[in-house]
Amino acid sequence: MFVLFLANKLNLDKSLVKECDELSKVYIETRYPDIEERLPYEKFDKNKTKRFLEISEKILKWIEEKI
Repeated sequence: MFVLFLANKLNLDKSLVKECDELSKVYIETRYPDIEERLPYEKFDKNKTKRFLEISEKILKWIEEKI
């Protein structure tokens, strides 16, 4: 995916690259909910949602440090 390509190109830490991959999959599912049988709100519980937010915050922190 393009996000992984960019993450690798920017020398993002390997753990964050994996987390980017995790978020990319969620992005596609939530951006295009008609590609899945279940709607995103039915699929993701509070813990998963919290995990996605934590990953997003880590990535944003990394970006802010690079600016």
